[in-house]
Order: sequence, then C-alpha cells, then structure tokens
Amino acid sequence: MDGPASGRTWQSFWHATVDAETRASVVQSLYHEGPRLRPFLMQFFVLLSLSTLIALYGLLENSTAVVIGAMVIAPLMSPLLSVAGAMVCGWPVRLLWSLALLLAGSAWSVLLAWSVSSAIPDGPTLPDQVLSRTSPGILDLGIALAAGAAGAYVQVRHEASSALPGVAIAVAVVPPLATVGICLDTGQVDLAGGALLLFMTNLVAIQLAAILVFLVTGFADLPREARTRRRYRWGMILSAALVVAVAYPLLLHTREVVTDERLEAATQDRAQEWLGDSDLTLMDVEALDDEITVELVGGDQPPAAGELAQKVAADVDQPVRITVYWTPRSGTTARGEP
Repeated sequence: MDGPASGRTWQSFWHATVDAETRASVVQSLYHEGPRLRPFLMQFFVLLSLSTLIALYGLLENSTAVVIGAMVIAPLMSPLLSVAGAMVCGWPVRLLWSLALLLAGSAWSVLLAWSVSSAIPDGPTLPDQVLSRTSPGILDLGIALAAGAAGAYVQVRHEASSALPGVAIAVAVVPPLATVGICLDTGQVDLAGGALLLFMTNLVAIQLAAILVFLVTGFADLPREARTRRRYRWGMILSAALVVAVAYPLLLHTREVVTDERLEAATQDRAQEWLGDSDLTLMDVEALDDEITVELVGGDQPPAAGELAQKVAADVDQPVRITVYWTPRSGTTARGEP
C-alpha cells in the first residue's frame, strides 16, 4: 500500500545493511588469508582440475549431464565474487590477489584441457556440446548477469544457500575454458576465440552484477574517503565498460544468427515448391551471410538454381547466392537362387 509505511519499506530496501557478524562471515568465505591460504589454494586447484577434466570428458562425450556435474564442483565462482567484493569495498591488495587467482585458475583450466585433449584421438567432427560454446549471443550476457546477481545474493544471504547448486550450474565458466583447450588442440583458433568470448562474457557480467548486489544488500557501504571513493568509482566504470565491450560482438553475432536462420527458413519453404513432384529429397540448407547451400539427393536432375534464388531473394528482400549440391541416387536389384 502507499503512504509513510510503504516509503519506509522502499527506503530500507535501498539502504539495506548487513550486520557485522554476517559481513565478517562473508569476508572470511571470500578471502582466505594467513594460515587458511595454503589449504584453500590446494583445495581450489584440486577442485578446478577435477571440474576441468569432467567438463572436458563431458564435452567430448556430448553429455549434458556430465557437463552440468563439472559446473557444480567448479570453484571459480569464489575468486569471481572476491574480485567484485574487493572492488566495491576499495580493497586493492585483495583485488590484486583475487585477480591473480582468477587468471591463474583460468589459464590452468585451458592448459589442462589442451594437454589432455591432445592425448585423446580426435573425432571426425566436434560434438554439439563443444560447438554450442563457440558462438555466444546476447542471451548469454543476460544469463551471466542474472547468475552473477544470484551468486552474490546467496553469498550475502545465507538463508538462500539452498540455491547454491542452481547458481553453480548457471555460472558456467569452466566448460567454456575446456572448450578453448579442445579447439586449440584441433587447431580451430576461431572456435577457440568464440569460446573465450563466452568465458569473458560470463566473467565481466558476473562482476558487474555482483558489485550491484553487494551494494543493494548492504554488504558494502559507499566509501567515504576521497581516494577510496575514486577507486570504487573507476572500478564501477571499468566493469560497466567491459560489459558494453563484450555486448557489441555478442549483438553482432546474434544479428547474424537471426539473419541466417531467416534465410534458411525462407529457402526451405521455397525449395519444396521449387522441387515439385521430382524424385529429389531436400537433405540440408545452410546459410552464411548471403551465401546459401542446398543439398539434394535423388534420381532426377534438379531444376535451375536461379529460379530458387530469385524467389528466396524476393521473400527476404535482399540479394542471395544459392549453391546446389546434388547427389544422384541409383540402385540395382539382384536375386540369388540356391
């Protein structure tokens, strides 16, 4: 309802505070210092190695369930959130340490996946689980923002800890790193770059979302010292700028994918009419920019491709170039007698 009570509710929401005990607990879970550092690093790299191997095998086996298992045990969310916490609280030493751990862990995941993948015989094609992580779109940015917000919220509000497994699955940072290693092993640098873009998208989006959640939940008060305040402000600007920087290629790729799918749908519709009652089967249609490939199998020779190209160009209102590949289908029948 409206009125003074409602105003106080919204004011308390936007100016939320975290008690000293909760803040100390969150800090202890994010930053492992003193005698706690050595056992933490050992646990971190053991779990990271295991999650990378599980993700690698799941990707190569094309198994969604196995890849999800790797997400659940991956420990990279810890340095991701500790970077955000250090930025919003103005802790430069903790920020540098968290960044170093994040970079070292990421590099180790790629190196491990690359090394193990090189010892496994390559299949004729990359599995769908690998390919799906080499062409990120703008929706991946939205997923990463929501996942980062959820991870930071669960970190501050322990009563929501039951959501941790779901957060771990949503924050998919290890599978893209394993994909980078696989693609480097097969020499497909362009696909490795796409997987790396997906990882960077997750990284910067989680950072920005976590910073905002840490502020809204009251974990970090706005700094009062001028130097610390400037440091915090530049951290926010840098995080937002990085999100915008990755959003641009994601938008371009999403637009290309939508355009290609539109061309493929128009070509499939027109191809059925173009083939008519001929003894030809439409096997596949692929579009890339304005280049469309049509694959046919059958006993009849296909009609002229120009007729199909004109109709598709009129439907999509843009020039297209269609290449038709035809595989003749013939057979013989023989009867054997005892």
